[in-house]
Order: sequence, then structure tokens, then C-alpha cells
Amino acid sequence: MSSQIKPINKLDVHKICSGQVVLNLATAVKELIENSLDAGATSVGIKLKEFGKDLVEVTDNGSGVHPDNFEGLALKHHTSKIKDFADLTSVETFGFRGEALSSLCALSDVTVTTRHSSQECGIKLVFDHTGNIKLKVPVAKQVGTAVTLSNLFSSLPVRHKEFHRNLKKDFGKMIQVVTGYCLVATQVKLSCINQTKSLNNVLLSTHGSNTVLENISCIYGSKQANSLLVLKKVIPVDEENDIPNIFELDGYISSCVHNGGRSSKDRQFYFINSRPCEPLKIIKTVNEVYHQYNQNQYPFVYLNITIARGEVDINVTPDKRQIFLSNENYLVSIIKASLNKLFENIPSTYKINTSLYESISTKRPYESTIESKDCKILKLDISNEYESQKTPSHSEQIKAKLVRWKSDNSKIATSVPSTIDKFLKQKIEPIDNVQKNHTEKLIEKEENEISTSPFMCADTSDSIAIIEKEEKNYEQKQESIKNDKKKSTYINNAKSENIESTEHFVDNSNGENMDNNTFYLKIVADKSDSKVDIDSIHKSDVKNVFVKDIKTSCDLSKINTNASIEIDTSIAPRERKFALVETNLEQIKQRLSNLRFRRSEKQKIKTRFYATIDPNKNQQAEIELSREISKDMFSRMSIIGQFNLGFIITKLDADLFIVDQHATDEKYNFETLQNTTKITSQKLVVPQQLELTAVNEIVLMENINVFQMNGFDFQFQQDAEPTKKVKLTMIPMSNNWSFGKEDVDELLFMLQDAPNTLCRPSRVRSMFASRACRKSVMIGKVLNFGDMRKLIDHMGDIEQPWNCPHGRPTMRHLVNLTLLNVNAE
Repeated sequence: MSSQIKPINKLDVHKICSGQVVLNLATAVKELIENSLDAGATSVGIKLKEFGKDLVEVTDNGSGVHPDNFEGLALKHHTSKIKDFADLTSVETFGFRGEALSSLCALSDVTVTTRHSSQECGIKLVFDHTGNIKLKVPVAKQVGTAVTLSNLFSSLPVRHKEFHRNLKKDFGKMIQVVTGYCLVATQVKLSCINQTKSLNNVLLSTHGSNTVLENISCIYGSKQANSLLVLKKVIPVDEENDIPNIFELDGYISSCVHNGGRSSKDRQFYFINSRPCEPLKIIKTVNEVYHQYNQNQYPFVYLNITIARGEVDINVTPDKRQIFLSNENYLVSIIKASLNKLFENIPSTYKINTSLYESISTKRPYESTIESKDCKILKLDISNEYESQKTPSHSEQIKAKLVRWKSDNSKIATSVPSTIDKFLKQKIEPIDNVQKNHTEKLIEKEENEISTSPFMCADTSDSIAIIEKEEKNYEQKQESIKNDKKKSTYINNAKSENIESTEHFVDNSNGENMDNNTFYLKIVADKSDSKVDIDSIHKSDVKNVFVKDIKTSCDLSKINTNASIEIDTSIAPRERKFALVETNLEQIKQRLSNLRFRRSEKQKIKTRFYATIDPNKNQQAEIELSREISKDMFSRMSIIGQFNLGFIITKLDADLFIVDQHATDEKYNFETLQNTTKITSQKLVVPQQLELTAVNEIVLMENINVFQMNGFDFQFQQDAEPTKKVKLTMIPMSNNWSFGKEDVDELLFMLQDAPNTLCRPSRVRSMFASRACRKSVMIGKVLNFGDMRKLIDHMGDIEQPWNCPHGRPTMRHLVNLTLLNVNAE
């Protein structure tokens, strides 16, 4: 490879750039439709052979191509729609780059048949891959143009192979794109036909209607059109005078009532100045607002935003699907306010049986929420015969609760110190007169601190039980001290001064020495006659008043010379223990060498699992397990045993794992039901008409076995018009579970992305999850090694073994034993 910079060959540049303009079948058809609409066509026909694999043809009745434009028709960056860059701000056509036909020539075999209105006959033009005409033949043709593509992506082997492999998926995306033009193009008749070896399927068809709503009815049926709400623009109150009125909205959206939406976002179409696009922020806003009123569904959306052409930048991506807008946040706020205004009365409208309300109104007030700016006022919307009783506002209810809480806390605050006072006085009675004054001060100080503390004891009996428990822990220490008759202290400070230690024992009323009631004080003082004031002891030592150490850096101003306290030194040993170790330099060198070796071995150990057992780190743990554990490894795991009658401990090499016996068995049973169960069907007395799109009808016919596994069956009428070809004849029934048309729609959406795979609707999966849970091994059941071995082996048969259908983790990493041994050494 030469390091010298040279220009790329023009043909190679042409191929490189063309692959970025035409990405898939949908992009190719989109470019041809836009050319037809820009030519003023009122009828556009799209025909595909074998889903676009063999042929794509777009025919229109537009103005046609004048013979003077034949030579530049398919050349790169040749266009009649703009002359310079400044024209982009006022362009009104779909296309303006002059790249579409040129790129299609580079990626396929292109033939254009056209007749201009000024010509007596048509001309057939055959182009080569560079966009030059290689054949020109006169033909009989009506006014208009027909563009034919064959062997699409043949010049790009990898993309050509990928296109054939995902042919049905790309075909579905193409239909979705074409549907957008069918909806927005009024007074234009569009049709799309797919021709196979056996028959011709009309996929889409509009009748050149004058309104968008009529186009929606043609594509999706009258039922869908009648269920839509008109979206009207509402200016947010806080932004009415800030920005001039530069946006206009024309739209329809599903009602947010229950079952008013759809199970997927397959019917959402957005336009800027009637140009199909994907404004991500607007799409997100519409769905978020809809989910505030209908959390489980997605809306049908048709939204056409009209904006001054100087306020929008359409020259962002080659396919022009991404668009930049000025004042986009203002537009988002308008859409949000418009949707809220449209939906605000729908969820709060309920049909109430007034007679039923009269019988139960004394038990519970039925209320409907009406949001105000400051707070939420609860009202009941019924007939004038029943007036809603006045209820306190939300803020008044909170104030009342705060008053009750404050009064309850004041009672607790007064009762707790009195209880502690009684307890402490009972324990301190046997203290002799020498320390009585000081201990009373200590108790008084503790009482003050407890009464002013923000943390009050909820139950004084609990605190007394804790104190008595801690006192019992010291009994053994006290008994060991009794046996030690020698009491002396060897204490050296930093200045090597002599330190005087004394001890004092306090007997309780029963005369027993050093029992639970003993105050055991150990204080180190200077050699002088000054003594330490007991008031300086921290309140945390009140429970046993057992002070071990006082730092030598304490404030000397706190020392009281009038107090006399004896210090117990029984704990301090008479002499420090020591041991003689015989060693030499060789042994030391050997020990250092062994230490370095162990450190190097520790560094060589590979740590594969880092996630801890934490609900917030489930995703990280599943990624690690998926990366490190393959299906065949489960059979190699050794069983250590059962833990806590709910978990299985397994070992693989040096790693220990914990397996939830119920969750793993539930996941195995769930996937078994998913793959093998054919749901019982109930035949309908009267078949139900399904208003499916032509694409969904094809998907249903090609995946009929999947629907039959889920308990559905259909009746097909090939001669009927599109959207009327399928009738539902059988539906699945299982105990208390029932299914219907919405489950069919969900299955169709899933099969568009994964054709010929066994999919289950979400409600069927919920039913299987419930069944799998009930038949699985429960927590608390004793398992023998055979049972545990069976559960672990089943994990190797599960497609996704890391969590149960309800989201509960099945397996987590515990510890690496090698790392544990190294750390111990």
C-alpha cells in the first residue's frame, strides 16, 4: 500500500457513496415514490416480484421526462429541483440531491420508460452502473414514467446476501415506509402489489381521497378511523407570548381509554411539512404523555407538523428521515399541552350507577380527581341529585397528620426518660458515698442528653433488654478478673514519667463483688494528686460504665482535683509475654522468596466474576454468567449440597455458585411449556372479521402454524379486498384465561421481526409463568443429590437460564476458592 495521497477512482467513489444513499429495499422504493410525487403524479403504482428479490417497479402518470434531460437523468448530483445551496431553504420537493437514480444505477440494473406530454411516444432507457445510457428504444407508453429495478444490491455481495437472507423483514419495513406516503398524499391514488409464483397480493391501496382520515380508512379500515381523536394545537400557558406562532399541527391519535390503543408502535407516522421523518424527541414525547393515561398500550399516531421552511433543516442524512428544527423544545411543549388537553377528561369520566352509590356512599366516598395548579381537590361527578360532600384539601389532611404525629412523639419523649431514670436509679443504689455525687451528675447529664436527642426509643423494654444482654456479656470477664489476685500496672507514657494507678471496687446491695451492677472505672492519671472528673466520661459508657481508656491528649482543664477514684489494674499483665525465635539470614531470604512467589501466583489468578449479589446489579451478573458459563458447563458442575432448604451450592473448577432451586425449576418448566404446549381452542359460532393490513394478512398466512400452536385459527377469503380477507374462527381458551384480536395483533408484530419462530403473546406467557411456578420445586423442600443434579442439568437445556419468568435470579457467583486461599495465606 502506497503512503502517497492520491484521488480515489471516480467509479469507486460512485460505489462508496451510493451504498450510503440506498441502504435497503425501503430506501430504494421511497426514492422512486418521491420522484413520482415530485413529478405531479395523481396515480402511483408499486409492483414487486418475490418481495422485491427479482423486481421492483414504480409507475406513475406524472409529467414524464423531457428528451433534453435523458443524458443527465441518472448522473451523480444532476437535478432540476435546486440550482445552488441557498435554494435548500425554500425547496418544496421531496428530492433535491440528484443522487437517487445515480445510486440505484450503481447498485442494480435500472431501466426507465418515460413519455413526456410533448412527445408522441415513449422511450425506454437502459442505464449502466455509472448512470450512462447504454440503450434507447422507442415504445408505446402513456404520459408518465416507469422505473424498473432488478438484481438489487448485486454489485455489493455482502449486502446482496444479507438482503436475500432478511427478505421478508426488509419487505415489511418497506411496506411501513410506503404506508406513510399513502396516508399523507391526498388526492393521489397509491397501490402496492406483490407478485409471487402463485398469485398477486394487493398490499396497499388508496382511492385518491381528499382527506387524511379517508386514507386511514382505506389502509386500516373504518373501525380504526372512527376510533381516532383529532389533535388540535394548544399553546402552553407560560409560553403564550414568548415565541411567535410558527407551528401548526394536523393530527389524529388513538383514545387513551382502556383497549383504545395498540400493543406496539407499528402505526405511528410523523411528518414535517408533509415529509415523512423520524423526529425522535417528538416521538418520545407523544408516547410518554399517552402512557400517563394508558400505561399498557401505544397509540395510533398521524402527526403532520407545518413549519416555515426556513426554520427546518432537511439536509441532515441522505434518506432525509432525520430533520433539525429550530425552537424544537417549544414544539415539544405545544404537543405535550395539546395531548394533555385532549386526554384530561377521558380517564376521569366514569359511568356510575347512582342507586348503587346511594347504598354504599356511607361506607366509602367515591371520588374522581380533578387536578388544580396548587393541589388536587377530590370531587364526585354524578347527577345533581347527589351532591358531593366537602372534603378537606390535601394540604389540610397533611397538617392534621403532622399535629397528631407531634403530639404522639411528645408523649414518647416524656415517657422514655422517666423509664430510663427508674432503671438507672435501681442499678446505681449500691454506690458508696465517695462516688455518689459524681454518679448523680453523670445520670443527670445522661437524662438531659436523652431528652434532647432526636432519636427516641420506640419501646423502653427493648432498650432494657439490650442493656441486660450486654451486662451478661461482661460476667465472664468479671469472673476471670476475680481469679486474678495480682493487681498491678506497668504504664509508661511518652515522657517516661511515673504513673500512679489505683483501683476501686463497688459492691452492690447484696454484698456480691463485681457483679452485673458493678461500675468498673479504669482511669490513668498523672503522678500529681489531681483526679479525673467523672463528668468527662462519654455518655455511650452509661450502659455498663466501663471505661477502658482515656487518651493522654485529653484536655487538662477537665481534670478535677477534688475527686478520688481508685483504678483497677487487674486486666494489665505483670509482664509482657515474649518468645524467642531462632532464625538466620537464609531462613529470612527463603520466607521473602515464598512471599514473592505467592504474590505472583495471586496476580496470575484470573477473576472472571465481579458482580456482587445485589438486586441493582442483576444485569451485570447476567452478562458475566452468559460470557463465562456455557450450556455444557452445567453438567460438569459438582454438587456441594443444599443450603437453607432453598438453594443449591455448586462448584465449577475453583468457583462456587448458588442456585435458587425454585427459580431454576420454574424457568425450565416455563420454557418447556413455551415450546411444547398447544393451547386448547374454542370455535366461534360466528367468525369475527379481522381488519388487518395487507402485509399483516400475508404474515398471518405464512405463519399460520404459529397461530395454531397458540390456539387461533382463521378462515381466508382470497377473492376479498385487502383488509377483509381474514376471519377469526377459533380462539384459545384455558381455564379462566381468554384471548382475542389484540393477541393476534401482538403476534403479528412479533412475527414481522422474527418470521417462522414460535412466538407467544404476552398474556400466554403470563399464563405459562403462573403454571410453571405452581408445578416447580418449592422453597423449603428437602432435596437429595439426585434431585439437585437433575435441576442443575436442566439449566443446560434452558435457552436463557439466568432468571425466572417473573425476573427472579436463578444463579449467582459466590466466591473463587483460589483467591480465598491466597488471601488467607
